Amino acid sequence: MTTDELDALYATLPRLECQQKCGAFCGPIKVGPDEWRRLVERVGAEPSARTLMLGLRCPWVTPGGLCSVYDVRPMICRLWGAVRMVMACPHGCKPERWLSEDDAWATLAQVGVMR
Repeated sequence: MTTDELDALYATLPRLECQQKCGAFCGPIKVGPDEWRRLVERVGAEPSARTLMLGLRCPWVTPGGLCSVYDVRPMICRLWGAVRMVMACPHGCKPERWLSEDDAWATLAQVGVMR
């Protein structure tokens, strides 16, 4: 997918007002190949092999728990807080509309992330 196609897909997701309190949930993430390329281009380098092997946290979370690539964050991160049963925000952020788990998986599949 091109950047424009990714942006168009991201625009279909429900919006929510993020309180920036979810850094503790930024564990291992699934990222599609085009999203990975976009992230690496944004940062200018790939995360170190050591960071990726540890895989306990997203490599783009700052020590303060904030997302350093928020404007180009991948689909899985954009779905956080928008899927009622499996990804609801524990801090009370609510989307303008909820997505079902099936909708979330279908959206992830569009960016190359499979179950």
